[in-house]
Amino acid sequence: MNKKGFKAIIVLCIILFTAPAFALDVMVGAKAGYYVWTPFYKELGASGMGDIEYGTGVLAGPIFSLLFTPDITFSLAGLAGRQSTHWQSVFGDYHDPAVKITGGYYFDTLRVDVDSALSYRLSDNFKLFAGYKFLYLQTDYKYTELRTDLAGNINGIHVQDMQILTPFHGPALGFGASLLLSERVFTSANFSVLYLRGYFKLDYSARYSGDPLSTESVSMKSSQMEQYGLNVEPAIGFNPGNGLPIISLGARFQWLRVRFTEKRDWNGGETDKWFDDYLYGMFVSAVYVF
Repeated sequence: MNKKGFKAIIVLCIILFTAPAFALDVMVGAKAGYYVWTPFYKELGASGMGDIEYGTGVLAGPIFSLLFTPDITFSLAGLAGRQSTHWQSVFGDYHDPAVKITGGYYFDTLRVDVDSALSYRLSDNFKLFAGYKFLYLQTDYKYTELRTDLAGNINGIHVQDMQILTPFHGPALGFGASLLLSERVFTSANFSVLYLRGYFKLDYSARYSGDPLSTESVSMKSSQMEQYGLNVEPAIGFNPGNGLPIISLGARFQWLRVRFTEKRDWNGGETDKWFDDYLYGMFVSAVYVF
């Protein structure tokens, strides 16, 4: 972790420990859901990645809010967990049309997604907010490829373990709307746009069949990246009162456009090509008000 990130965590911890003394209300809870991720990796053109459909998994984390005045609220929400998938692909070698590649592929990703926001209530039903987002993805990508000629004769086996690291952070702006359906039931929706900067770091080790067996271990130089996109989160909730938690059922859709801002040989030297990244799913949350 760099010095700026460490300082940001220290400042955030100070805020979380001292701010409740100045707040009118404190809200503490948790949320968990099942999410589907379609990664931008599938558009990079790497071996086997083009056939990725999506990865799935449970993400969960805390919710924390401070109501400083009836109109100003600070909130912090996090999600963390693993998303994974596996698949098979059959395709021709990009460098040798006479070679067919049959492979089994797998990725497992650790996702940490933290959103903070300071919101201002415009009315009973609408609010504006400005926030900051931290997104950390660590992907373990593994595959075994069988290489054959057109007659079906085996001419090589490739086994590779790869780790892709993509941490991002940046600001977000948005608005929220809420509506009481009855004394206890309400609906809400948040819409935000965001801009994040970060980097793409790749390390891999590989083994190639032959006589003798050859191995390779490479740590590639990181490449700076940027992304922009939107996040939509509608929900319906129930407030039972009497000190019981507020329960909500919601959905989340996140779309990001990602690109490299530094030229590298392994990414084709392109800095003007954009890749799409999607996350969507359902969640349930429970929040206590003190």
